[in-house]
Amino acid sequence: MPVYVMGSDSAQNPLALGSVEDGLSFIWSLGKLGVLEIQPRHTQAGVSVSPSHSFSVLVKACSAGRTSLKVCVQPTNTSLSDQLTDEIQILVFEVMQLNAGTSTSVLMSPHSQYVLQSNKHSICPVRYSLCQCVSGAGLVTIDDKGVLSAGPDTGVALLEIIAMEECGINQTLLITVKVSAVWFVRAVSESSLHSEGDGALPAFPLGWRIRISALYYDNLGQRFHAHNTLTHITTNRDDLVQVTTDTNSHSFLVQTVSPGLTVLGIEGDHSNPALCDYTPLPVLPAISAPPAVLRPGDTVCFSSPLTDRSGQHGTWDVSSSQILRVDPETGAALAKNSGTVVVYYWLEGGQQALREVTVKAASVPTLSPPENRLLTNWPLAPDYIVELNTNNSAANTAQCSLRQQESIEKTLQPEAELCCILHFSAPYKQLNTLQAVFHTTPLYYMDTAQYGCRISVQPQSDPVLHLLSSLSFSISLSASLQAQSPLAVFPLSPPASVQLPYVPAFHCPNTHINLTPQQPVAEITVTGTSEMLNNLKFHSDNPDIMLSEPSLSAENPALCLVSVYLAVIQSTEKASLPASITIYTPLSPQTHIVRVSILNDSQTATGQLEVWHASPVRQLFDFQLIVLFALFAVLAVISVMFIVYNSLLHRLQTVPVVYTPPSSTLPAVKQQFSPWISQSPRMDRILHRRQWLCGISQASPPHAPPSLRLSS
Repeated sequence: MPVYVMGSDSAQNPLALGSVEDGLSFIWSLGKLGVLEIQPRHTQAGVSVSPSHSFSVLVKACSAGRTSLKVCVQPTNTSLSDQLTDEIQILVFEVMQLNAGTSTSVLMSPHSQYVLQSNKHSICPVRYSLCQCVSGAGLVTIDDKGVLSAGPDTGVALLEIIAMEECGINQTLLITVKVSAVWFVRAVSESSLHSEGDGALPAFPLGWRIRISALYYDNLGQRFHAHNTLTHITTNRDDLVQVTTDTNSHSFLVQTVSPGLTVLGIEGDHSNPALCDYTPLPVLPAISAPPAVLRPGDTVCFSSPLTDRSGQHGTWDVSSSQILRVDPETGAALAKNSGTVVVYYWLEGGQQALREVTVKAASVPTLSPPENRLLTNWPLAPDYIVELNTNNSAANTAQCSLRQQESIEKTLQPEAELCCILHFSAPYKQLNTLQAVFHTTPLYYMDTAQYGCRISVQPQSDPVLHLLSSLSFSISLSASLQAQSPLAVFPLSPPASVQLPYVPAFHCPNTHINLTPQQPVAEITVTGTSEMLNNLKFHSDNPDIMLSEPSLSAENPALCLVSVYLAVIQSTEKASLPASITIYTPLSPQTHIVRVSILNDSQTATGQLEVWHASPVRQLFDFQLIVLFALFAVLAVISVMFIVYNSLLHRLQTVPVVYTPPSSTLPAVKQQFSPWISQSPRMDRILHRRQWLCGISQASPPHAPPSLRLSS
C-alpha cells in the first residue's frame, strides 16, 4: 500500500513538497516491528531513493496485528531544529480463506456432509447464507456452524460466507457448491521414500509403513471434497501385509511384513462393480543380504540405499545382540552365536526397513601350524603363527567400505572372540617359567575372514635359557571362539587342539675366547637336547681357526664340546685379524656368534700384565699398601702435634726453674716464690708437668722431699 505526505491543504501535496529548494528530509518509523515493512519506492527496479525524496513510501503487510506508522519531516540545509511529525494507526488482518478445500468451489456427492472451516472461525463472527439468485436453491443446506449438507439431487448452488472484522470491515467469500454423482475411485499411496541419487526403488522396503488413501472423482475428473461412499480394502495375500484403518474411513495403513507381491483392492460400493481400483504392492528387503553363509565369528557389512529427506543415512540395530552385534553407525556386524535375528535400519520419522538374518551353527575348527617352521624359545625368533580354520567365508567382508572395515578393526574387534591357550607337558616347577616365556595373542585376518593364534617369545635371562635348553617337554595349543556375553558358559565352537612341533633353543655361555701361542687351544660348550645337538653346525670365518668335530660329554649327554685351535702358531709381532665362530642349526632360526681373538707374544705379555692388574691378589696387595700409607700418615700427624704442643708450652714459662738437690737437714718441704710472682692454684700442676717433660722427676725419700726455688 502506498503512503505519502500531505500538507495542511490540498496545495501542499507531494508535487509541492518535492519542489522545495532547501530540501526536506522524510524519516519513517514503525511503532511495532513484524507487522508492517517500510519499502522505499523503486526498490524492485534497483534504485535507492534518498531521505530527501522519500515523501512517498510503500507499506507491506507481514502479519496480522496493529501498529503505528510515523513520519518526521525536517529541513536538511538549515540549522533550525523545527520538525513536523504525524502518525497513523494501521490494522492488518488476515484474508478469509477456507482451511480445507478450495476457495472457489466444493464438490460433494448426494447425501454427504462437508464442514466449512475458515481462518476467521475463532477470530470474528462468521455468517453463512445461500444466495437466492442462483438456481438450485434448496439443493444444499448450511447451519450456523458451517456444516454443509447435500440432498439427494444434483446441481450447483452458491454459498456466501461473511466475516465481520472488529474494525467494521466485512470480508465476503463466495463458494460454488456442486453436488454430483461419484464416477470412479483411485487408490493413492503416500510414503516418504528417498534413496541415494534420487533413484527409483524396485519395490517397497520390507518393514515399511505405507498410507493408502481412496480418492473419489466425478465424470469430469474433479476430486470430491465430501462423499458418503463407504470404502473397503481387500488384499490377495494376508501373510505379506497388515492393513489397519487410519484416521478416517477413506485411508488405511499398510505394514509390510514379508517380501512378495500383494494386490490391494479399493471398493467404493458393492452394488457398483465399476467403482473400484486395484494396485500392485511389491515388497522386497531394502537391506543387503549376506553374500555367503554366516557362522559364529563371521563379519558382514550391511548396506541400504534408503536415506532421509536431507540425504543422511539411518542407524542400525538388531533384535538380539547375543546373536549378531552390529555397529549402529556403519552397519558392520559380527556374528557371535547361532540363531535367527532381525536387522533393523531406522530412518528419521520412525520409518524402518528390516531383514531376517540366520547365523548357522559353528563348524569344528582346525588348527594349522606352519609346515616349514618349528616353535622355539629363542628370544629373537620371529612370531610363530598358527592359523585357525573356522569355515568362514571371505565373501561376507568383500563388499565392506573403508569406513566399515575401520569399524570392524576398532569397534567390533573379532579377535577378542578367540581364546588361545598353551598347554605344557613339563614338570610342575617349570610351568610358571614356561608360561612367562611364551605369550599368545589372537588374530583376525579381514581379507580371508580367518582367525589365528600368534605365539611370541619373551626375553629370558641366561639361567632360564640354560634351564630350558636341555628340558624336554611338549607344547599343545587349543583355540575356540568364545562369547562376550556372561550367559555363554560354553564356547561357541568345540575347542580345536594341536600339538606344536617344538625344539628348545641351545645355550652357549661362550661369547669371546682368546688364542695365544702359549694356549693355542680353547673349548666351546653348548647345552641342548640330543636332537638339537645332533643338528648343530659350527662355522669359522677365518682359515687360521680350526674346529674339531663336536662331541658329547660323557658325564652330561646334554653338553656338546668343540675344540678351537690355531692352524699355525704365530709368535711374531704381527697382529692377526679378529675371527668369529657361528653356531647355528637347521631346526630353528637361532644363531650364536663367538668372537675369537688371536694374540701374539707381546699381546700375551700385555694381556698377562693386564690380568695381573685385574687379578684379586693384585687388588688385595694394593689395599694393604693403602692401609700402610694411612697408618704412617696418622703417626706423622701425631708427632707434629706433639712437637707443636711442647713448643707452645715452653713459650708460656718465662721464669727459669733451678733444681735444688734435696737436703737431709731440712725438716720439711718448703717452696719459696719471688715477691712479685703471685702463687696460683695452677702453679703446682705446671711445675709437676715440667718435671715430667724434662725427666727430672726422681723418687724422693719420705723424710726429705725435693724443693724448688725461684731466683731472678
